Amino acid sequence: MDQKKINFTIAILVILLVIVMFIDRVVHFNGPARAAVIYMPFNGGLLTSEVFKEGMYLTWPWNTVYTFSTREQFVDKRLNIVVRNGVTVNVRINYRYAPVQDSLPIIFRKYGKRYDSVFVEPEIVYAIRETISSLSPEEIYSLKIDSITSSSFNLAKNRLREGNILVTDIYLLDIKLPPKVVAAIESKLQEEQLN
Repeated sequence: MDQKKINFTIAILVILLVIVMFIDRVVHFNGPARAAVIYMPFNGGLLTSEVFKEGMYLTWPWNTVYTFSTREQFVDKRLNIVVRNGVTVNVRINYRYAPVQDSLPIIFRKYGKRYDSVFVEPEIVYAIRETISSLSPEEIYSLKIDSITSSSFNLAKNRLREGNILVTDIYLLDIKLPPKVVAAIESKLQEEQLN
């Protein structure tokens, strides 16, 4: 009888040890504004039909879970852009974006876990460069930042929508021309006013 109790105790301890070893691979929790996609190596790869939203869920221990924030992300960045006359302009931008939650498997398959640095940032930078680089320093000096921002936002929004990313805002906070260029433009404007 004692041998049966010892064997039973050992069996229970082994089962508990296995549960403890695999609990973090089997039970998953998504907190607020989190969603996950699952890669199933023995069942067709990336599960594209389902996104695991907030809450608890179970998976097999051999599956890999990739978790994403679904909150709106904020980025503050400085860019150097060469404009039409070869002058380098320094631009400070802010933008906000979020993934389309139900499209996370598609985003993950196309761009990976770091979709923000692989897809979002290059598209935002492209839109701003495309808008500003076609202008001359004189046009940048005389244009309002709002018109440049609006053009950049529309271009980025359309390009990112194709990749299932929602851009909510792009702000051009500051556009700095080199001091010598600003001085030349101002002296040219003063001459025009005098004549």
